[in-house]
Amino acid sequence: MSATATVDTEPTLARVRELRPLIEEHRLWASENARMAPAVLEACRDAGVFTMVAPAELGGADASFPETMAVFEELGYSDPTIAWHAGNSFALARNIVFLGEAERQTLAAGAAGPFGYSAIAGGVGTPVHGGYRVSGRWQFVTGILDAPFAWLNGIAYENGEPRKVGDFPDTRIFVIPVSELVVESTWDSASAMRGTGSHAVTASNAFVADGFAPSIFSMRDPKVESRSSKWPFGAASPITNAAIAVGIARRAVEEATRLIATQSPRLTYTPYRDRPDIQYVLASGHVAAASLWAGLRAMAEDVEDASAAGVVSLEVRARMWASMFWTMDQ
Repeated sequence: MSATATVDTEPTLARVRELRPLIEEHRLWASENARMAPAVLEACRDAGVFTMVAPAELGGADASFPETMAVFEELGYSDPTIAWHAGNSFALARNIVFLGEAERQTLAAGAAGPFGYSAIAGGVGTPVHGGYRVSGRWQFVTGILDAPFAWLNGIAYENGEPRKVGDFPDTRIFVIPVSELVVESTWDSASAMRGTGSHAVTASNAFVADGFAPSIFSMRDPKVESRSSKWPFGAASPITNAAIAVGIARRAVEEATRLIATQSPRLTYTPYRDRPDIQYVLASGHVAAASLWAGLRAMAEDVEDASAAGVVSLEVRARMWASMFWTMDQ
């Protein structure tokens, strides 16, 4: 790894690893209650899980891409629902640098996440003096019961029609205090990942000031320097999801190994751990997880180097996406 991607320490990763026993202790509570356990929530806030990619002056760790990927891999191992909270918080933590100073300070002064996020344009913003009146419904917003703010996509309308930016709808990010939203408890009976607390929210004529309603087309020149603002498009939830998958796979193989080490079939005297076919399967699983992670880590170092240099080539972008898809497929 070259000097531009090297970090002397990985503070967020170290803190997240220390949280593993606490997270595992409360996994069942999170699933039963469709939200993060209070003790885990506070510990993750203190560890900077939800703000790790934000710049230091805004309370973040300005984490490198390799460290960010490693945090998601670790969270995938400990509890994927926490990783999902972190992934959704990524949107606001990364893009806060595109907001004005007053808006940045308002967000930074609140609780350190998690932050609600929906990429689906579920809302309509009608221009009024000083901002927009926003109404709509967003079906899935992870961590909304514990979020101070939500980062919600919507379309600006004027005279009853979608406003255009060139040939495209004027898509905006509406940053809304969760206190001004209505949360619908839709996630309590989810069949999986209940701990993400991905309930629905609605807004009814909520006022959103201009500074908290940036156009997605204007979010190109950061007003504050940060590592993550230089990363290419997609270096967020699509790519970090691959790291989560590796963490899940690593946990599955380790749990299977521990279980098989103590089990014997009923009809023979040969313990499972002594059977060559089972040894082969477990060894293949361990090697696969390690190899996939090595590939993701090397890709992350390339992306970090290229981003720091300001030249993210098509080759680097192609490797980023290919690594993600290959990992997820495997």
